[in-house]
Amino acid sequence: MRDGGQTIVLSLALSDTEVRLHDVGPGTIVSALTIAGMRAVVRVSDATTVGELALLDLATAETVRFTNHWGEALPGVEFLPAQPVRFEISDGTIVHGWLLRAPETEGSAPTLLDIHGGPHNAWTGAADTAHLYHQMLAARGWNIVMLNPRASDGYGEAFYTAALGHGARPTNSISSSRSTSSRQTALSTRTGWLSRATAMADS
Repeated sequence: MRDGGQTIVLSLALSDTEVRLHDVGPGTIVSALTIAGMRAVVRVSDATTVGELALLDLATAETVRFTNHWGEALPGVEFLPAQPVRFEISDGTIVHGWLLRAPETEGSAPTLLDIHGGPHNAWTGAADTAHLYHQMLAARGWNIVMLNPRASDGYGEAFYTAALGHGARPTNSISSSRSTSSRQTALSTRTGWLSRATAMADS
């Protein structure tokens, strides 16, 4: 199940129809799962690790990671963690996203606003190897803003279907959030827009 842009694990006990949430760790997403009895092996990622395997006990909710591929392959190489951000846009809708910014970056900085494709998709805040340019730019003093505009999944049906019949509504979410974010965080007035289909600079 998607929740706030992140993938979580739920189970349903057929004996009492109780739905149980299995927490695999704060800010951790699950991208694969296989079950044997009351145990599951899950592929997990979080803000600083990518694609590790963990054993999830469905009865006790205990989770034990048993791989450290990234740490073993590239010791000493660490991801900058993304921080959650929320903006209220012009119609009162709350738009959620993530800000990647190096701790040593001070004041305003050039900003990349990265827009996910879909539109039914979502940034998760977890580290990933498909968007390493985020890490490279942030390490060089950029802000990276990853927004989940209307039609992103994990925010309820109304949010998910908000773009139906309104092709500009996701774009409005982005432009309104960009205006608000400039006041809420130290973002530059020069912002680069990047989507899966096109990229443009706005000054």
